[in-house]
Amino acid sequence: MCNIPLLYGLLIAAESALIAALIPLGLAVGLGTNPFTSPLAPALVIVALVFFGVAQTAIGAAIAACGPCTGTGACGTTGELLRAFLAGIFLSITALVAAGIIVLAVSALPWAGSIAVGIVAIACAAIIPLVPLAAINLGRLEVCRTGLAGSVAATVVVVLAILVAVIAIPIAVIAGGAVLPPGVG
Repeated sequence: MCNIPLLYGLLIAAESALIAALIPLGLAVGLGTNPFTSPLAPALVIVALVFFGVAQTAIGAAIAACGPCTGTGACGTTGELLRAFLAGIFLSITALVAAGIIVLAVSALPWAGSIAVGIVAIACAAIIPLVPLAAINLGRLEVCRTGLAGSVAATVVVVLAILVAVIAIPIAVIAGGAVLPPGVG
């Protein structure tokens, strides 16, 4: 049986973990601009990697939970499209984890590490909007399976994701930009 509420919960978990990863990445960028604080940046990158792992696990579980939603019925194609979309997100997060591990090696270097961590943070921010798009696809599957005219749950997930992003991203930017180089700002 296709467990739509479970899939919504897993998407919320993945979105929350990706947004939460921006905070330590933003702090690592800020710490990397000072030669005295840059050695602390790798610890924050490790925290971000843990959040990436949580997001990757949630998306992987969503891919597995999507199995009963696919098939040859009227909604089988919609389920297959959702599973393919989730697989794309999974691969994107896998690339993000690989980049994070590589950046971990240079994150303690002043300025160079800060730039490298900033690139990973930008990549993470680019992946975040994909999860609400998956929720929209899940809403289409829900509508197809239940025959409803509209899906309230998909709207709730999208609004929640946007709300969390609006709160978390400015915090990460402010915290990351707290330490500016001399003569800037």
